[in-house]
Amino acid sequence: MRTRWVLGLGSNVVDLYYGIRGWPELGQKVILTGNPLGWRSPGGVILNQLAWLRAGLLEKGDWRVSLLAMQGLEAEAGIWLREEMERAGVADSLVVVHPSHRTASSLVFVDQQSGERTILMDRGSTGTLDANRVSRCPQWLESLTKPDTALVLTEISQVPLSGVSLVLQTAARAGKLTALDVDLHPSEACGESNPGESQGSGQLGTWKCLLHQVLPFANIIKLSSQALASLPPLLPSYPNLHLVLTTDGPLGSALYRREHPPLLMPPSSFPDRPVDTTGAGDAFFGTLLATLLPSIHHPSQLPFLEDSYLRAALHQAH
Repeated sequence: MRTRWVLGLGSNVVDLYYGIRGWPELGQKVILTGNPLGWRSPGGVILNQLAWLRAGLLEKGDWRVSLLAMQGLEAEAGIWLREEMERAGVADSLVVVHPSHRTASSLVFVDQQSGERTILMDRGSTGTLDANRVSRCPQWLESLTKPDTALVLTEISQVPLSGVSLVLQTAARAGKLTALDVDLHPSEACGESNPGESQGSGQLGTWKCLLHQVLPFANIIKLSSQALASLPPLLPSYPNLHLVLTTDGPLGSALYRREHPPLLMPPSSFPDRPVDTTGAGDAFFGTLLATLLPSIHHPSQLPFLEDSYLRAALHQAH
């Protein structure tokens, strides 16, 4: 049986979790609940999604997932994270490890009443992956175009925009299915430099400019319903974009495609009160992609997926 690969470039993080009761106003204090030292977990948008993809594809053929990243040699960060990746079935053969690299980390504060979280991120070496840096990793660019690569996944959050654009362009021009998680609100993007972008190598500029640099090469995207509402219609503007997924927390999700009514999925009734919403969107997107992927051998097949099939995939992802 032919091995097929899913490749992801983006955030891969050591998360340190702390319980709190309400986020403090500026100048206020709150007391941590539970373990004052926090508890550690592997995380990050792309690493989470790869882990969910791996779990969802286990019984659907010979599928493998691999992370494209730069990590350090820290015992409690880089080395530990690669051990956790191995447990989750995420290959690290394309992870570039060096003593000068810094593994990304996050402080995650989870409100014990609502389950909502506030995250403070240190991008580490992930924030340096602009187009110049990515192009100096020929093994990455080669992997994106190999015949056994089925899906290339990336995100707008921790990776500089030019790096995202180069990865998507390279994969799209090789005829690969591409997926993008827009994990950034327009208000954070407009008029600001993309964190980690080298000086003069590119600016985020306006949100519209950001989309023009990446959306021509994306087949499937996920973003918040608030972000979608603030943008011009996407599907008419980008012929290679076939599926637009939105998430709206407790209000559920929606899927949009050309010449079809939107598929709306109300929120699950379980649990009644979320304990922790961290990674919920990653689980949703990863599971949805794992459900769709075995039926897709080329991006040109996306417009012909039946609504009933997509609705079932949405239900599975919830």
